Order: sequence, then C-alpha cells, then structure tokens
Amino acid sequence: DIGSFGWSGVTPSAISTDGSVIVGGARTLSGEHAFRWSVDRGMQDLGTLGGNYSFATSLSDDGGVVCGTSHDAAGSWHAFRWTEATGMQDLGAPEGFATAATVAMDRAGSAIVGSMWTASGMSGAFRWTPATGIRSIDNLDQASSAASGVSASGAVVVGKMRFVPEEL
Repeated sequence: DIGSFGWSGVTPSAISTDGSVIVGGARTLSGEHAFRWSVDRGMQDLGTLGGNYSFATSLSDDGGVVCGTSHDAAGSWHAFRWTEATGMQDLGAPEGFATAATVAMDRAGSAIVGSMWTASGMSGAFRWTPATGIRSIDNLDQASSAASGVSASGAVVVGKMRFVPEEL
C-alpha cells in the first residue's frame, strides 16, 4: 500500500527500474496532484504550477527525475520536470504554442518528450533537454504531430503525424 495522503484515490503511472519509486496522480478535494512514492520517503506531494491539477507521467530509471503535466494559475496545461533539488519546474512552450503535456523521458531524465497545442488546437511534438530547453520537432509541414516515446539515450523520438493530402 503506497498510501494516498488521505485523499480519495491514487492513480500510479510509472515505476522505477528497481521498483523502489512510483509516480502518478492523487485526487484531492479540489483537483489532483502529482505524487512520488519511494520506499525510503513514502508519499510526496509534488505540488502544481499554480493551478489545482498535476499528474506525473514518467520517471528516470533511478526515480530521481519526474516529468508530467500541470495546470498553471490560469488553468493552462504546462509540461513539468521535478527533482528533489529543484522542485517542479515549468518547461514552457515554443513560440506559437500555448500548452504542453509530457509523455515520456529517457532513462537518465535528461530528455523529455510530449505534445503541445496552439490556441486554435493545432498540435506539435516537442523534445526538451537542459541544454536546449523545449523545442518543437519538425512535423514535415503536416497538420499535426505528437510524440509518444523516447529511446533510453534520449536521441530518438517516436510518435505520430497527421498527413494532409496535397490538393490536386
């Protein structure tokens, strides 16, 4: 039993390689918060980026780095990266995109991938690293793209694209 902060429910989403750390979301009276559970520390509330909702989607092999999605104070979705040393950090969004959500990270927690959206609903895949920050992945001039996974090294990103047929 990993506990639930006394809240109404816990949804785990990922587990470290050795099984000593689990992340996900725990429901509160006002929303949901990302959590990190470890054998050593038990449940940790990772907080939010100012809103009422956050959810952890992935973690590094050793469990020391967590990524996920959170509402900011205005209710917009933002991708985040969390470590014990830094707490929850907003990954931002490339120019032209309003919101972002993470889905996966490499084994070390140094490359994070996900999807972002414009105000009009167009989507694009992104990759974040500490060196480059958040960067849009080229969608080959197609209507939309979404990242769904990243290799162990963080060098290869997989996902999908919606192709728009050329007009005849």
